[in-house]
Amino acid sequence: MSNSSDPNDNAPTKPAVDDAVAVSSKKQHFKHQPCSTSSSSKSSLVARCRAVVVANLERYPAEVFAMICESDWEELLRIKHQKSEPQKGTGGLDGTGRRTPALSEKFMRDVESMQSHLAESTVADTLIWKDCVEFRFKRGGLTRPSAMLLPWPLLVKQVADQADVLSLWRKKEDEADAKGEELEVSEQEAKCITDATLALQVSPMNLSLLKDSGVGKILKKLIKVSNNRQYKSVFKRIKMPAVMSLGASSQPGEGKEISVLKQLDRLLQSWMDLAASKGVEGMSNSGKKKAKGQAAEQFQKDDDI
Repeated sequence: MSNSSDPNDNAPTKPAVDDAVAVSSKKQHFKHQPCSTSSSSKSSLVARCRAVVVANLERYPAEVFAMICESDWEELLRIKHQKSEPQKGTGGLDGTGRRTPALSEKFMRDVESMQSHLAESTVADTLIWKDCVEFRFKRGGLTRPSAMLLPWPLLVKQVADQADVLSLWRKKEDEADAKGEELEVSEQEAKCITDATLALQVSPMNLSLLKDSGVGKILKKLIKVSNNRQYKSVFKRIKMPAVMSLGASSQPGEGKEISVLKQLDRLLQSWMDLAASKGVEGMSNSGKKKAKGQAAEQFQKDDDI
């Protein structure tokens, strides 16, 4: 009996070779094919995480939101607003039957005061803060501040639009001056100027509105230029009823008329006083006089003039 073995005894059989080729082909196939479920799984996981966060949003301390960017914060607000929307209903805070804001005023204040990068969100203004205002200050109620008669962006635009009307006529006077001519205006055009002036006169005003609308800078430039015209400025020639008091409750004086320029000068002075008074709130009496002078002086400065 021979101990020699046939070399073909250890050779792989044909079925085994076929299986090896098949496995190799599969490896090559999956090597070049991305996982089709990875993207959907990731989206699903993000959605689940957001759902958990939104469900417990007001339980988190304000400090933890430092890690969230503005876009992620706004997405959480959208989801919270949508989840808390009544299924059926009308009226309420936003016309859908909502009776309370999606998030409380206290929670929003805490987050925005601690996380300044989240405080400028227009989504928060539209979906949350607008309802907070409607909830706390009923529309048409006596407690609603005049600055909240319109949503903030609309109020800023309204003031800026009226200032732009006056600025347009100031520029037209610039062109007439350059030609050595006096600007003539029709009765309708004069009414346009007085209407814009009165709209600014009765508009609510605070430091934020002054800053965001840029109206203070526009009026300062207009008054300065109008007082140095070659000819008498149109803002000096046009008369309007004098407003005896400033603010939303302003009433025209009885029969007394002053120039538009004088009225604008009075209005600007009232805003300067406002800036000065806000700059000294909470200070001791000894420092108030000096602070008022500094605040008024700062308000007067304008590099663009």
